[in-house]
Amino acid sequence: MAHADELETSLYLHLAPERVRLDRARAGSTTVVRGFVARIISVREFTREGMPQKVANVLLKDGTGEVRLVLWDDKARLADEGELSPGVWVRAANVNVKLEGGSLEAHAGR
Repeated sequence: MAHADELETSLYLHLAPERVRLDRARAGSTTVVRGFVARIISVREFTREGMPQKVANVLLKDGTGEVRLVLWDDKARLADEGELSPGVWVRAANVNVKLEGGSLEAHAGR
């Protein structure tokens, strides 16, 4: 059974694909991003409050723009274990879009 957000995303992609283009992502929104992995920027582990954490930064592009996809914890492992690699198509729902250093970042998993 599809989750409501996945169903909504599928409908947007079918009926109004322009609504999920990367050039339409706006800071302060929670949205869906989709695109091809252009490159894995970094994957790192750290400790916060005594708990191990992992974060991966992935550059997504779709022909209309680009965004840094920031993956946390279990989602970061996808980049670390090779499931995400350049050329792979990605769709991430419920990402929080932020403006960091003048560039958009879409945070997933946190």
